[in-house]
Amino acid sequence: MFEPEKAIREWAAKLRRHEEFDEPLVADLELQLRDTFEQLKKEGLADEEAFHKAVSRMGPPGDIAAEYRKNLSLALDRRRPWRPSRFVPALGGSYLKTAWRKMMRQKGYAFINIAGLAVGLACALFILLWVQDELGYDRFHANASTLFRVEQDQSGGQGTFHVNVSQYPMGPAIQENIPEIEAAVRMGFTGGLLVRSGDRAFFENRVIAVDPAFLTAFTFPLLRGDRDGALADPRSIVLSEDMAAKYFGSEDPLGKTLVVNGAHSLAVTGVAKKPPANSSLRFDMLVPFEFLRSLGVDIDRWGSNTILTWVELHDPQAAAAVGDKITAFMTELVYDSVRDNPEALARVRSRQLPRYSLRPLTDLRLKAVFGFGQTVGTIDSVRSFTAIALLVLLIACINFMNLATARAAGRAKEVGLRKVAGALRRNIVSQFYGESALTTLLGLIVALVAIAALRPAFNTLAGKE
Repeated sequence: MFEPEKAIREWAAKLRRHEEFDEPLVADLELQLRDTFEQLKKEGLADEEAFHKAVSRMGPPGDIAAEYRKNLSLALDRRRPWRPSRFVPALGGSYLKTAWRKMMRQKGYAFINIAGLAVGLACALFILLWVQDELGYDRFHANASTLFRVEQDQSGGQGTFHVNVSQYPMGPAIQENIPEIEAAVRMGFTGGLLVRSGDRAFFENRVIAVDPAFLTAFTFPLLRGDRDGALADPRSIVLSEDMAAKYFGSEDPLGKTLVVNGAHSLAVTGVAKKPPANSSLRFDMLVPFEFLRSLGVDIDRWGSNTILTWVELHDPQAAAAVGDKITAFMTELVYDSVRDNPEALARVRSRQLPRYSLRPLTDLRLKAVFGFGQTVGTIDSVRSFTAIALLVLLIACINFMNLATARAAGRAKEVGLRKVAGALRRNIVSQFYGESALTTLLGLIVALVAIAALRPAFNTLAGKE
């Protein structure tokens, strides 16, 4: 009958016969043998087989003593060996395998460490996903870097008031007179319209009147229709894919007619893919800008700031200069309109006229300004949340280091034992790196699983898609 305790005592007694080993060192080696023995038993080996396999991993007492003498002499003359000791692989094996076994022996510590890293990484990654979405607003357009919105600063008794609307005829006028502008596109909001197709009628709020160049300047994908000519006819209409399904179901909507406000028949000339979630411009239907005349709007009248005007520049670096040219052009236009009226001319000269500037499309979400200089964009939130993500990540790393430091005293004996047994410094460092890498990898995997599981709830909370 094999007796493990007796066999271990006899093995330790053989160690004591070598003068190189004092009692503390023998106790440490015996503890290592017991750990290996218990691990092999958990793997399903019988007591006798587990003992002999553990001893074979440790090596015979004579070999251990020889390795100890060799490493002692190396320590005295400070010379590096030609090659790692043959005893080193027997002690460690794979660093990751060793790290995994240590985790299994210290499940509580491993759980706290991995959970702390996973929570920190998941929180930081969720925040960075939100930041990435905010920074990506409107960048899906092919020429996003050359598109700008015309804005103006109006001076009054309470200060300078910033607005992003402009006058109906401005777009065509500045395109004709300022050569740096490649194209100008107007966007007018029609308000609610009653739209009917057969017996289906709905009240639609997101119907936007745009110039024909809208679909070439803003590259919203078209599922059906011709981008260049879809809005050329004043009696045409482009639907979003949701609206096409709403009014025509699975039928092909091209060429079919929608009746607007009970009096205006518009032919469907295109179907646009649903705008991405990170688009500042959203619409259900697009109608030609000229259609506003049918609704009683005088689109040739100056003086009413009610629409958005976009410009596409040949050179985006010229945006500031183009803004100054628009200011000069509009100022000259105002003076020309009152030059024959001395009283009106005096009033114009007594006040400061609006100053125009260009806002990049890619800054629309982040750095939009309205009113008396208030920033209504999300850039401050992006900066704050980025800092919070980095802080959470730093806290997770500090927690990881604190737990590692707390274990340092307990592992000092292990380090000493491995050095005595012949392990080189780089081997020990590599093992510790392996343990840290495994813990980090497991924490990252848990964090990614948590993100996949919680992302729908996060999107609902953050208002993302």
